[in-house]
Formats: sequence, structure tokens, C-alpha cells
Amino acid sequence: MANQLRARLKRLGQAEQQTAMTGIRHGHIWEEGFAALVRFKQREDHCRVPNKHKEDDYNLGTWVGHQRVNKDTLSPERRQRLDEIGFVWDARKRS
Repeated sequence: MANQLRARLKRLGQAEQQTAMTGIRHGHIWEEGFAALVRFKQREDHCRVPNKHKEDDYNLGTWVGHQRVNKDTLSPERRQRLDEIGFVWDARKRS
């Protein structure tokens, strides 16, 4: 997979390479946050993450807040994944 990615990036111009790498990093960052949320859910049995909560040195509370703020621009796949684990979209509501 890494070799395929390198070959693809070599075929792109510098601006396209930067755009591609930004997208890859963003995807990785989202997956890291989602994995931290899953660990939190497994331990706490809910997804009501406090604003300043850190999960293994990851700022999970901040990540969760960003998902709430950007919920209208998240991909349907990401929204579905969050919904499937019981993500709390409105922190003011009690479940």
C-alpha cells in the first residue's frame, strides 16, 4: 500500500502532492480520534466525553467538539460510524 501511494504521489505535481498528503493526514487524524472515542466508550459505556478529556494523551474532548460543530460537513460514512457507537451530537441532551 505504501509503495502504491508513493508511486501515485510521484506522478502528481507538487501542489497536488501537498493536497493529497493533507487529505491523508486529515483522514489519519480522524481515525485516531475515532479510535480514542471507541476506547472511551468501551470503558465508560457512553460517548458523553467531557470537553477537556484526554484519552491516552489524545485531546478527545476537543476532537468530539469538532465533530459536533462540523456535523453537517462530515461524510455520511463518518456520521454513520459515530451514530453506530452512540455518539452524542448534542452535549446538552442527557441520554
